[in-house]
Amino acid sequence: MFFVNTLVPPTQQSGGTLYGLGWIGNNGVAISQNTFGYPRSRTSPPPRPDTIAHELLHNLGLDHTTFAAGSWTPPSTSGVYLAPGGVAPPIPANPLAGECDPSYPACNGNLMTTGSLRTEPTLQCVLAGFSETTPPACTATVPTLLNGLADQVTPLPSPPYQQASTAQLPVSQQTQALSGGSGLLFPISTLGFLNPIPHETTQARIETGGSAGSIVFDLSGPTGGEPRETLVGWILTLPGGQTFAEHNRFHIVSQSRRDLVQYVSYYPNAADNPLVKDIAYDLDANDKPKNSGATRTPCAVEGAECLAVRFQPPGLEAQDSISFSKSILTSGAPITNDDLCEAKITYIFSDGYTTTSNFGRCPATSLSLISSSWRPDPTVPPRIVHTNVLLAQASTTLPCTPVPGSNPPVCSPLTLADANPSEEGGQPGNSCSSGNRSGIIQGNMTVSPGQYCRFTRPCDIQGNLTINGGSVFLDCTVEGTLTENGGLLVLAGPASVGGDVQISKASSFTLGPGAALLGNLVIQNLPAGLPQPGAVCGSKVQGNLVVKSNISPVEIGEPTGQQNCPGNTVSGSLQCTNNSALTGGSNIAQGGAQGQCATFLR
Repeated sequence: MFFVNTLVPPTQQSGGTLYGLGWIGNNGVAISQNTFGYPRSRTSPPPRPDTIAHELLHNLGLDHTTFAAGSWTPPSTSGVYLAPGGVAPPIPANPLAGECDPSYPACNGNLMTTGSLRTEPTLQCVLAGFSETTPPACTATVPTLLNGLADQVTPLPSPPYQQASTAQLPVSQQTQALSGGSGLLFPISTLGFLNPIPHETTQARIETGGSAGSIVFDLSGPTGGEPRETLVGWILTLPGGQTFAEHNRFHIVSQSRRDLVQYVSYYPNAADNPLVKDIAYDLDANDKPKNSGATRTPCAVEGAECLAVRFQPPGLEAQDSISFSKSILTSGAPITNDDLCEAKITYIFSDGYTTTSNFGRCPATSLSLISSSWRPDPTVPPRIVHTNVLLAQASTTLPCTPVPGSNPPVCSPLTLADANPSEEGGQPGNSCSSGNRSGIIQGNMTVSPGQYCRFTRPCDIQGNLTINGGSVFLDCTVEGTLTENGGLLVLAGPASVGGDVQISKASSFTLGPGAALLGNLVIQNLPAGLPQPGAVCGSKVQGNLVVKSNISPVEIGEPTGQQNCPGNTVSGSLQCTNNSALTGGSNIAQGGAQGQCATFLR
């Protein structure tokens, strides 16, 4: 992963801001400083804190429209989805191709949806778990809010989402990434590159009836890690100003079997078998410290005291438990929960994985003091402490991770994601590429190829709207005409167009339900090979609805047996001629229906 000052879009896609780039299914990411919102100015884009995770998942084989990311797409003719397709619940009552709105929140709440469509979590919410207070908006469960939940990959959590069925989502994003679909990660059963983090907890409580300041620490064996993974080392680091009582011994209260503890040592008390500053991480083959002072660890904090417990081989196993006590003082007085909550616990596991955790937020008046390896301290990076642990595959002469099973080894094709500013939200300026637009827009508006524009209420375009390419989501009023000469148009209800609507050339579209067209609607000359069929569903057309000379599929209302495209109401006539793939039904046309539409009425 490379961090750079600026990412420059290709010449043909210039005029916008890029946040990150990533190879799909290959190794390599570039992150721009725009991701962090610096430097800030009136024209600088907002920070996008989920960019790094988004780009890394591109490396692991996920894209903007695969495995239920992106807009709603219809299933195959059999009614089920085939990988890499899929959708995630809740499914809209009347789903429409290209839908990415409150009716289908799985689109904008998905981490891998393109930046111009997905909801960005705010930095405050992302960091809320490590702050004293959590803003109310961050606890909301609807990812259409700017909260920390808009960073999910399928399967989405419940509530409000339900687990997708295999017919809706044959392979989830999580499964695809973790099963080695990219060739960068591999299942545990084969090469062991990706290992689960073991779950280890420590509960601390002030001992009653014992010596002053005596704290009892309760540990049970680790679970959820690799088979037979054990806890081999445990280190307590006191915050500044706290000390261990000099004349109080390390006391084992109870243990599940004899001789669980191999030795106990302290830092910096030289009389008690001292630890050097990097003892928490860098141990040699004989479990002795090396390279003193070279690594910043909890024990390296100036003035901190540490207690290290080494367990007898093979370590603390899943069925084991142990409780021990030690007296701790604050400025010579017995310690309280409010002081102890600032302590840190470092766990060292048998596979070399080492992580440091906090006891929790302070003050700890009403909290249980529990440290967990699954909730690491964000200021202390996890480490691998043994040099004999396999950290990567065998070396290869190829500049990539080879495709699994390829013989001779070959690289996956290089496909770059997120190199088009029109796919990114938060673009500066007043152009359509700025993403979300609302309010009054004076004059005519033109959308060019490569741009994305999302017009949302309250919104009023006081002129004509011309779409020559790109993508447009329209949920507002167009007082003039609407002309689509290419690209994608989603006209969501209760949007309205005061003039005629003309759709032609390489145009994909979904109109309605609930859209109001006060003029004529003409759909003509659509070529073959468009990315999705056109659909007019549940709309009101004041003039005539004309569909002629289209090769690409067009749907006008729902045929018998279909329930995803309600019929339309046409004040004029319904006219259809010379279309290659036209379907429809359940419509009302006061002026009657002619040609291929003759059977499309109720």
